[in-house]
Amino acid sequence: MKNKRRRMYIVLITILTIIVVSFVAFKVMDWKTFPGSVQGQKIEGDATASPTTWWNHLYMAKWGWKTVTVFEVTEEDALIGYQVGYKPFEGDVKADGKKHHDRRFRLKIGHEDCTFFAATLDGTEVPITVVTRTTKDDAAYQDAPLL
Repeated sequence: MKNKRRRMYIVLITILTIIVVSFVAFKVMDWKTFPGSVQGQKIEGDATASPTTWWNHLYMAKWGWKTVTVFEVTEEDALIGYQVGYKPFEGDVKADGKKHHDRRFRLKIGHEDCTFFAATLDGTEVPITVVTRTTKDDAAYQDAPLL
């Protein structure tokens, strides 16, 4: 009886772990390859964060990175709408492909340097300016979506 109950707990925990990991993976993997080339804003990595590797990337992107940079687009670009993207230290340029209309937005900063950009949905780059570098819990910037 004890063995059967223990086995059921292990199966239940395994299933719940698979569900959580799958949800996080799909959420992080929303980013699509961006076909164009971008200038963007190069942001220095966060030395206090753990280095990003293939095995910890999902965890770090969801829960590990605490530092964010707040960016701003012009009023006109916010009205038209834009997508947000990044060029990592290695790999393809990625964009979220979603139309945003907020003037300000926040992006998490990993250990490595990264270039961030905004572009119209047709791929034309939109100028962005850095407002500040802060933590994701900073109350002064909670109105800016964390993308």
